[in-house]
Amino acid sequence: MCGSWASQFLFWACLFLGTYFFLLTGSLALFPGPSLAFSHIELRVAMQGMTGL
Repeated sequence: MCGSWASQFLFWACLFLGTYFFLLTGSLALFPGPSLAFSHIELRVAMQGMTGL
């Protein structure tokens, strides 16, 4: 039971990360400027959330 839950979680995590990086690299290839700015803003928001600023 526990093993199947862990493997299912890993599967969905890998699927999500794979899709995210595929979309990120695809958008970078098509629109380098806007997607770079968007990912930079997203990174800043994530870092602010982690540091609590």
